Amino acid sequence: EVTVTDTKEWGLDGQLTGNASLTKAGSGDGTQGPGLQLSSVGSSLSRGSKIDFTDFTNQTSGNGLNLTFQGILTGTQYQAVLHALAEHKKAKTLSAPRVTTLNNQTATIKIVTEFVYATQYQATVVREDLNGDGDFNDLVGGKRETRFVNAPQGFVTKDLGILLHVTPSVGQDLRTITLALKPEVSEKKTEDTFGGEISLPRFTARNLETTVVVEDGDTVMLGGLMKDTTAKTITKVPLLGSLPIVGLLFRKEEQTAERSNLLIFVTAQLASPTGSRRGLAAPRAGF
Repeated sequence: EVTVTDTKEWGLDGQLTGNASLTKAGSGDGTQGPGLQLSSVGSSLSRGSKIDFTDFTNQTSGNGLNLTFQGILTGTQYQAVLHALAEHKKAKTLSAPRVTTLNNQTATIKIVTEFVYATQYQATVVREDLNGDGDFNDLVGGKRETRFVNAPQGFVTKDLGILLHVTPSVGQDLRTITLALKPEVSEKKTEDTFGGEISLPRFTARNLETTVVVEDGDTVMLGGLMKDTTAKTITKVPLLGSLPIVGLLFRKEEQTAERSNLLIFVTAQLASPTGSRRGLAAPRAGF
């Protein structure tokens, strides 16, 4: 996961790969430019020309959906991208799992945390003798001795984290691999409160679904899954900064916004029935 500005600083915006295609999150017509292929998410990614990795979130079609990009990297190109990420030290690796599966069988990688939350509440009468006078009609410390409490009844479990479904299909030439990919990264964002005791969580998810054709040892790069993060920082003088009205003179509020880009790399390698690695194909021209 990197910031959008970092992707451009590293030179990934124009020279990342010679085998790339532009995809759009949804259906619709688009104009094909020189050396640029426009396709819908879910269609096959063929080998094309260079792609300009501009900020696709500023470009929308008639249905207002955002754009993503994806590309196919050779082993040399993939190592060059990793080197760029390591050099700038501004990228955060969310996960680097490995999985082996059979031909035409779906494999699932889950690196998640189970989040349990209530979806149903039952109003219940609670009676407490808080002051010990024998009745339940008093207000003690702002709390009534007889009151209604919303007790949670039904619960739902949601997986939050990194989820990847991949289905490989080996071509008849025993060299090409068709990958059906469906990655998703989700997290809890905020909680909406209703009536004080009832709260429901709000989640954010970044996902896409596509099919690509690669050769043995190639790496698929998927990107354009943006996330905007806003942070508010308050700096103030102790005591004086907390005073009403005049305290504004002794404190400073600063709000910063950052847009991050989720890059997903998937390397496909063929293995023999015994599980051993097949011989690598001859390297192609790259970086």
